[in-house]
Amino acid sequence: MKTLNEDIKTGNFKPVYLLYGEEAYLKKQYRDRITKAIFPDGDTVNYAYYEGKGINPGELIDLAETMPFFADRRLIVIENSGFFKNASPELADYIKTMPDTACFLFVENEADKRGKMYKAVKSKGRVVEMARQDEKTLLYWVAGNVKKEGYKIKEQTARYLLSTTGTDMENLEKELFEMQDLKYRDFHSRLLPGIDKETIIGIRTPMLRKFTKEYAKTPEADLFMQELPHRYYEENNMHMMIASWIKDYEKCLAQVKRFLPYVNNWATCDLPAPKAFAKHKDELLPEIGSWIASDETYTIRYGIGMLMTFYLDEDFRPEYLKMAADVESEEYYVNMMIAWYFATALAKQWDATIPYLKERKLPEWVHRKTIQKAIESYRITPEQKVYLKTLRK
Repeated sequence: MKTLNEDIKTGNFKPVYLLYGEEAYLKKQYRDRITKAIFPDGDTVNYAYYEGKGINPGELIDLAETMPFFADRRLIVIENSGFFKNASPELADYIKTMPDTACFLFVENEADKRGKMYKAVKSKGRVVEMARQDEKTLLYWVAGNVKKEGYKIKEQTARYLLSTTGTDMENLEKELFEMQDLKYRDFHSRLLPGIDKETIIGIRTPMLRKFTKEYAKTPEADLFMQELPHRYYEENNMHMMIASWIKDYEKCLAQVKRFLPYVNNWATCDLPAPKAFAKHKDELLPEIGSWIASDETYTIRYGIGMLMTFYLDEDFRPEYLKMAADVESEEYYVNMMIAWYFATALAKQWDATIPYLKERKLPEWVHRKTIQKAIESYRITPEQKVYLKTLRK
């Protein structure tokens, strides 16, 4: 796998790859890493995916012959095709002379090393066998991944981890999919625009929270927290939950800061705030200022959320309102959080907050949304709601 890692690191890709063997976790990891390395911006125009037997080789060849659209190459991923057990002479011959503007990525369970397809891929690209890993190899893998993130793991802990998961590196995914509710996934995916539905398993939050509480007690959780990015939405939620439950402030903060760049939706962002933050508000405030000043949508949203959670009661200062009001963004989820913040501030700190609406200090959309959310709140008095309605225009 050394040469494969080198290709991913340098961006110098071969026209064809074959990943095969019993270790499904590694195959998925490298499939996704290659895809992300070729299309770091998530290009879907030049990406095609085929799965299962019965794939037409001619269709793959026609697609490979099509010039990519404003990109260096077209990526065609083919999984579990059976081409490497029952050879496709037409495709094997084509691979030998295929252009550099296309890349075939085959992911298979088995491959016949004597077959034409195997030999064609080996001569033109790279063949990587991903067999089930033995305990010694996995111990190195666990230690290496933990060390890469600046941590250490005792051999005893690593061995316990392997004793609970076996040599199946996909164990966590399997456990998560056992809790899948497809109807809930379909419903919830509509609440998360911009998130690929295929990355949502569909686990109801109470069930996921209960599972995560138990999972967080295991040695596996330490390794899970070092592996970023995650593939599934629920894994991201697990990561945020576990980080938020860390009692030590410095460790909790470090995990949150490390994870924030990977947050890609409002639901993960808005999970309950860490309790450790409540006892360290003086130290937390500069971090919030840094998050609010970020260029990342959900880092900004998280920062404003923490300002709303911890600094609208006994620790409130009028200047904190200005921190939120000064945020300039075109992002819907940032502006929605600003409106949420000011609506909550009206309920808790009316006298200090109402001038921002009376003097129209907020952007027009945020101004209107703040009033709407405040009027919908049971914490705003009927008299206050009547007055707020006069500020709509």
